Amino acid sequence: MEIGIKEFKYIFKEWSELFIQKRDFLIKTDSVLGDGDLGITMSKIFSSSYKVVKNSNDDDLGKLLLLSGMTMAKTAPSTMGTLMGSAFIETGKLLKNKKALNLSDWELFFQGLQQGIAKRGKAEVGDKTILDIFYPSYLYVKENQFKSEVEMFKSLQAYAKECLEKTSQMEAQHGKAACFGEKSIGHVDAGATVAYLLIESLAKSIKDFAT
Repeated sequence: MEIGIKEFKYIFKEWSELFIQKRDFLIKTDSVLGDGDLGITMSKIFSSSYKVVKNSNDDDLGKLLLLSGMTMAKTAPSTMGTLMGSAFIETGKLLKNKKALNLSDWELFFQGLQQGIAKRGKAEVGDKTILDIFYPSYLYVKENQFKSEVEMFKSLQAYAKECLEKTSQMEAQHGKAACFGEKSIGHVDAGATVAYLLIESLAKSIKDFAT
Protein backbone atom coordinates (compact mmCIF):
# COMPACT_ATOMS: atom_id res chain seq x y z
CA MET A 1 0.00 0.00 0.00
CA GLU A 2 1.24 3.49 -0.85
CA ILE A 3 0.07 6.47 1.19
CA GLY A 4 0.38 9.57 -0.98
CA ILE A 5 -0.79 13.17 -1.08
CA LYS A 6 -4.47 12.27 -1.51
CA GLU A 7 -4.37 9.93 1.47
CA PHE A 8 -2.54 12.43 3.67
CA LYS A 9 -5.12 15.08 2.90
CA TYR A 10 -7.71 12.61 4.20
CA ILE A 11 -5.55 11.87 7.26
CA PHE A 12 -5.31 15.59 8.08
CA LYS A 13 -9.06 15.95 7.63
CA GLU A 14 -9.59 13.15 10.14
CA TRP A 15 -7.11 14.71 12.57
CA SER A 16 -8.85 18.08 12.24
CA GLU A 17 -12.26 16.57 12.98
CA LEU A 18 -10.85 14.45 15.80
CA PHE A 19 -9.35 17.34 17.73
CA ILE A 20 -12.50 19.41 17.33
CA GLN A 21 -14.47 16.49 18.79
CA LYS A 22 -11.93 15.94 21.58
CA ARG A 23 -11.55 19.65 22.41
CA ASP A 24 -13.46 19.59 25.70
CA PHE A 25 -12.03 16.21 26.68
CA LEU A 26 -8.47 17.50 26.25
CA ILE A 27 -9.27 20.72 28.11
CA LYS A 28 -10.50 18.60 31.03
CA THR A 29 -7.51 16.23 30.84
CA ASP A 30 -5.03 19.11 30.68
CA SER A 31 -6.71 20.98 33.53
CA VAL A 32 -5.67 18.28 36.02
CA LEU A 33 -1.95 19.13 35.84
CA GLY A 34 -1.71 21.88 33.22
CA ASP A 35 -3.22 25.14 32.05
CA GLY A 36 -6.30 23.59 30.49
CA ASP A 37 -5.73 25.10 27.05
CA LEU A 38 -4.57 21.95 25.27
CA GLY A 39 -7.92 21.22 23.64
CA ILE A 40 -8.09 24.74 22.23
CA THR A 41 -4.52 24.55 20.91
CA MET A 42 -4.95 21.16 19.24
CA SER A 43 -8.24 22.05 17.56
CA LYS A 44 -6.68 25.29 16.26
CA ILE A 45 -3.46 23.84 14.86
CA PHE A 46 -5.03 20.86 13.13
CA SER A 47 -7.88 22.92 11.68
CA SER A 48 -5.42 25.43 10.24
CA SER A 49 -2.97 22.81 9.00
CA TYR A 50 -5.76 20.86 7.31
CA LYS A 51 -6.88 23.97 5.40
CA VAL A 52 -3.32 24.53 4.16
CA VAL A 53 -2.77 20.86 3.29
CA LYS A 54 -6.15 20.59 1.55
CA ASN A 55 -5.41 23.55 -0.71
CA SER A 56 -1.81 22.59 -1.51
CA ASN A 57 -0.94 21.52 -5.07
CA ASP A 58 2.50 20.21 -4.10
CA ASP A 59 3.24 16.60 -5.03
CA ASP A 60 6.16 16.34 -2.57
CA LEU A 61 4.89 14.71 0.61
CA GLY A 62 7.85 15.98 2.60
CA LYS A 63 7.08 19.57 1.64
CA LEU A 64 3.42 19.03 2.53
CA LEU A 65 4.31 17.81 6.01
CA LEU A 66 6.85 20.62 6.42
CA LEU A 67 4.17 23.14 5.47
CA SER A 68 1.73 21.62 7.95
CA GLY A 69 4.30 21.92 10.74
CA MET A 70 5.11 25.53 9.92
CA THR A 71 1.39 26.32 9.94
CA MET A 72 0.94 24.68 13.35
CA ALA A 73 3.80 26.63 14.89
CA LYS A 74 2.49 29.90 13.46
CA THR A 75 -1.14 29.27 14.44
CA ALA A 76 -0.46 28.52 18.10
CA PRO A 77 2.99 29.61 19.28
CA SER A 78 2.32 27.96 22.65
CA THR A 79 4.30 25.05 24.06
CA MET A 80 2.27 22.30 22.38
CA GLY A 81 1.77 24.26 19.17
CA THR A 82 5.52 24.76 18.90
CA LEU A 83 6.28 21.12 19.77
CA MET A 84 3.79 19.66 17.32
CA GLY A 85 4.92 22.08 14.64
CA SER A 86 8.53 21.03 15.21
CA ALA A 87 7.52 17.36 15.00
CA PHE A 88 5.91 17.74 11.58
CA ILE A 89 8.66 20.03 10.28
CA GLU A 90 11.27 17.42 11.16
CA THR A 91 9.17 14.66 9.60
CA GLY A 92 8.82 16.72 6.44
CA LYS A 93 12.58 17.14 6.22
CA LEU A 94 13.19 13.40 6.55
CA LEU A 95 10.58 12.61 3.88
CA LYS A 96 11.75 15.25 1.39
CA ASN A 97 11.11 14.32 -2.27
CA LYS A 98 8.81 11.43 -1.31
CA LYS A 99 5.67 11.19 -3.42
CA ALA A 100 4.18 8.51 -1.19
CA LEU A 101 5.04 6.32 1.80
CA ASN A 102 5.39 2.57 1.61
CA LEU A 103 5.57 0.21 4.58
CA SER A 104 9.27 0.82 5.30
CA ASP A 105 8.93 4.62 5.19
CA TRP A 106 6.85 4.85 8.37
CA GLU A 107 10.01 4.44 10.41
CA LEU A 108 11.16 7.81 9.06
CA PHE A 109 7.76 9.33 9.76
CA PHE A 110 7.90 8.43 13.44
CA GLN A 111 11.60 9.23 13.65
CA GLY A 112 10.75 12.75 12.56
CA LEU A 113 7.94 13.15 15.09
CA GLN A 114 10.04 12.11 18.07
CA GLN A 115 13.13 13.94 16.80
CA GLY A 116 11.26 17.21 16.37
CA ILE A 117 9.74 16.93 19.84
CA ALA A 118 13.08 16.06 21.47
CA LYS A 119 14.95 18.90 19.74
CA ARG A 120 12.45 21.58 20.69
CA GLY A 121 11.22 20.34 24.06
CA LYS A 122 14.51 19.13 25.57
CA ALA A 123 12.61 16.36 27.37
CA GLU A 124 13.79 12.80 27.82
CA VAL A 125 11.88 9.54 27.77
CA GLY A 126 10.34 9.00 31.20
CA ASP A 127 9.74 12.71 31.86
CA LYS A 128 5.96 12.26 31.43
CA THR A 129 5.54 14.08 28.11
CA ILE A 130 4.34 13.51 24.55
CA LEU A 131 7.77 11.99 23.88
CA ASP A 132 6.77 8.99 25.99
CA ILE A 133 4.46 7.99 23.14
CA PHE A 134 6.35 9.13 20.05
CA TYR A 135 9.79 7.77 20.96
CA PRO A 136 8.70 4.22 21.89
CA SER A 137 6.38 4.24 18.86
CA TYR A 138 9.36 5.05 16.64
CA LEU A 139 11.38 2.18 18.14
CA TYR A 140 8.41 -0.17 17.84
CA VAL A 141 8.03 0.50 14.12
CA LYS A 142 11.80 0.37 13.60
CA GLU A 143 12.47 -2.87 15.46
CA ASN A 144 9.48 -4.99 14.39
CA GLN A 145 8.55 -6.57 11.07
CA PHE A 146 5.04 -6.22 9.67
CA LYS A 147 3.31 -7.69 6.63
CA SER A 148 1.13 -4.65 5.96
CA GLU A 149 0.34 -1.12 7.08
CA VAL A 150 -2.94 -2.29 8.58
CA GLU A 151 -1.16 -4.90 10.69
CA MET A 152 1.51 -2.42 11.74
CA PHE A 153 -0.90 0.30 12.85
CA LYS A 154 -3.24 -2.10 14.63
CA SER A 155 -0.29 -3.40 16.62
CA LEU A 156 1.20 0.07 17.13
CA GLN A 157 -2.08 1.49 18.40
CA ALA A 158 -2.28 -1.21 21.09
CA TYR A 159 1.35 -0.59 22.05
CA ALA A 160 0.86 3.19 22.17
CA LYS A 161 -2.11 2.66 24.49
CA GLU A 162 0.15 0.74 26.87
CA CYS A 163 2.71 3.55 26.69
CA LEU A 164 0.00 6.10 27.50
CA GLU A 165 -1.09 4.17 30.57
CA LYS A 166 2.53 3.99 31.76
CA THR A 167 2.70 7.80 31.90
CA SER A 168 0.37 7.65 34.90
CA GLN A 169 3.22 5.99 36.82
CA MET A 170 5.68 8.79 35.98
CA GLU A 171 6.44 11.99 37.86
CA ALA A 172 6.21 15.09 35.65
CA GLN A 173 9.49 16.89 34.99
CA HIS A 174 8.39 19.74 32.72
CA GLY A 175 5.92 22.62 32.62
CA LYS A 176 3.23 23.37 35.15
CA ALA A 177 2.76 19.64 35.77
CA ALA A 178 6.26 19.49 37.30
CA CYS A 179 5.06 21.79 40.10
CA PHE A 180 2.87 18.96 41.35
CA GLY A 181 5.91 16.72 41.94
CA GLU A 182 4.88 13.29 43.21
CA LYS A 183 1.23 14.34 43.09
CA SER A 184 1.46 14.15 39.29
CA ILE A 185 1.77 10.36 39.64
CA GLY A 186 -1.56 8.67 39.05
CA HIS A 187 -2.58 10.83 36.10
CA VAL A 188 -1.85 10.15 32.43
CA ASP A 189 0.01 12.94 30.66
CA ALA A 190 -2.17 15.22 28.54
CA GLY A 191 0.46 15.61 25.81
CA ALA A 192 0.91 11.86 25.64
CA THR A 193 -2.87 11.58 25.30
CA VAL A 194 -2.67 13.81 22.22
CA ALA A 195 0.02 11.58 20.70
CA TYR A 196 -2.07 8.47 21.33
CA LEU A 197 -5.18 10.01 19.77
CA LEU A 198 -3.14 11.01 16.73
CA ILE A 199 -1.88 7.43 16.28
CA GLU A 200 -5.33 5.96 16.92
CA SER A 201 -6.83 8.18 14.21
CA LEU A 202 -3.99 7.38 11.82
CA ALA A 203 -4.57 3.66 12.35
CA LYS A 204 -8.26 4.12 11.52
CA SER A 205 -7.41 6.03 8.33
CA ILE A 206 -4.97 3.33 7.20
CA LYS A 207 -7.66 0.72 7.77
CA ASP A 208 -10.10 2.83 5.73
CA PHE A 209 -7.65 2.93 2.81
CA ALA A 210 -7.39 -0.86 2.81
CA THR A 211 -11.13 -1.45 2.53
